[in-house]
Amino acid sequence: MKGIDTTTTCPNCAIALHSGNRDSDAHLPSFPRYLLETNDPPTYLETSEVQNALDESKAQILRLDNTITALQASLEKHRRLRQSAADQLRRGSIILSVVRRIPTDVLVEIFNLTVPDAARKHATNRCPWVLGRVCSRWRAISLALPELWTTIDRKIPLAMVKAHIDRSLPHPLTVELGFSDTGSVELLIACSARWAVADVEMRAFMGPALAKVQGRLPLLRRLRYNDNNGFRSFSAFENAPALRDVTLSGKASLHLPWSQLERLNMKVSDSVGLSQLRQAHNLVALSVTGRPYEQPQPGGIGLAFAPTVELPRLRTLLIKDGVFLRSLVLPALEDIYISMDISAVPSLVERSNCHLRIFTTDVQCSAADILAVLEHSPGLVQLRSSAVQDALALLTGMTVPPLSDANANAYARPLVPALRALLITGVGDAPACAQLVAMMESRRASTMCAEPVVCVLDFVKWAQLNLHAVETLRLLKQRGFHVEWLTGPQSLDRYRSWRPSYP
Repeated sequence: MKGIDTTTTCPNCAIALHSGNRDSDAHLPSFPRYLLETNDPPTYLETSEVQNALDESKAQILRLDNTITALQASLEKHRRLRQSAADQLRRGSIILSVVRRIPTDVLVEIFNLTVPDAARKHATNRCPWVLGRVCSRWRAISLALPELWTTIDRKIPLAMVKAHIDRSLPHPLTVELGFSDTGSVELLIACSARWAVADVEMRAFMGPALAKVQGRLPLLRRLRYNDNNGFRSFSAFENAPALRDVTLSGKASLHLPWSQLERLNMKVSDSVGLSQLRQAHNLVALSVTGRPYEQPQPGGIGLAFAPTVELPRLRTLLIKDGVFLRSLVLPALEDIYISMDISAVPSLVERSNCHLRIFTTDVQCSAADILAVLEHSPGLVQLRSSAVQDALALLTGMTVPPLSDANANAYARPLVPALRALLITGVGDAPACAQLVAMMESRRASTMCAEPVVCVLDFVKWAQLNLHAVETLRLLKQRGFHVEWLTGPQSLDRYRSWRPSYP
């Protein structure tokens, strides 16, 4: 017996939907049970019924196959419709994206922060070149900003050098010379009147060409010059009225307007270098390696240093060999960084009558040498030492003694009472940690002392602090002191951060 067919049609795809029962769809035809469980032959009537059931099953399969085909076609259609909707959503989201709606003036500021870009090796993948490959709007903006194109390094080919020169007009240039292509050097020399910063890696073929810039450097304010070939007494940069910052390396020997320089990084190894330094009497910041010319004293007794050089305006000094200090008088010195032999610092301070505020050393030195510097520098604000041999003795010397012992103690007047920052190494064992706590508490309790911020550098420990350090750090922070305890890479990063502030 067949049921009632209540077929309806889908309004979207016109596929028949069955909301009611239909025997042919809801129930499969049945066969006599005993015939399924035995091998008995069916009767004539049973054969006819089974055949009718088989015919009905075949018809049902055909109907279901047709329905499945129609549903699959509808499913594929709806999948395409969904993909179209998703693509439309993506395109609409792109139109409303934040990056697309960034105002032009904001993009200009962002673009200006991308150069110079030293992150990539290949010039075409660096800013500002890569900006023009994003979209036509970005390309138009980048081409309309001449300041983006003012940095020309030695890695880019001739065609790109020419593009930088043309697109940067009329702005001053930051140039690097040292190309293997002489055409690039000639292009840059032709526009030397626009140089503001020049980084010269002197090559053998560049001497005659570079000589042409003499008298054509009205804007040059910073020069880095490296010469490993020995072009002695090169005078191309002698007439540069705006030059204030110079770095010389290798065998560089230049005629420069020494008296107008304010920042200088050079090596002094003979009387010529010392004479040049003597002319640079307006220096404010100096980094120097080597030591002044030495010669035997009359009679062959010992060595006599060249006459002293006074630099009355010098405030910042980085010096490789502290022995050089014996040749200097620096009345305005405030910041000194020494990498070798700090024993001459106290006599320099006394001779110059200067007032040190920052003292930095990365040479292995004794606590006694550092304490001698501190005794001559009551106005010291920052002390940085990355290699003190006896941190316990240094911390003991910086500890303010009790008032009851003041009249008998050599440190009755506290050392460096204005000290606000202490960076030190070698604080790891129990006595040094205990002395660090005592030093901090004594300086807090003293009415004459500022309370310093402490940073302990531990270059050896790459994972965790030892128990003494952990407990000391916890105790100091618990008592409200400002303290850092850096290990491994963090210590190295902090140590490397000291150098960039010097020429």
